[in-house]
Amino acid sequence: MQKESKKELFKTLDRLRKQIVSLRKDLNIVNSEKESWFNKKETFSNKIKENIKIIKENKPKRDALTKKVKESKEQRSVLSQEARKKISEFKKLNDAKKRLNIKIQNKRPFCHKN
Repeated sequence: MQKESKKELFKTLDRLRKQIVSLRKDLNIVNSEKESWFNKKETFSNKIKENIKIIKENKPKRDALTKKVKESKEQRSVLSQEARKKISEFKKLNDAKKRLNIKIQNKRPFCHKN
């Protein structure tokens, strides 16, 4: 082999080694970024799992409160109907009372009102 050919081969070898070193640095950087993103993913996964756990724990409480609200609304509806009936009865009785008072006053024309 010629001397120049050896020099060129060594230059090429040296250049390739430098490229390898550079590519390894880049690979290490990319790997670090990958690990960072993986850790972030794990953190978010854990937060999601914790939130799901909290939601599952709170579901029976929410269901109980929803049931209580439904029962309260039904009770309010029943009480409202009863109140409407009582008001209607009161109005009828009040009208009857007024009619009776008018009849009594008509039968006793000389009676004074108090």
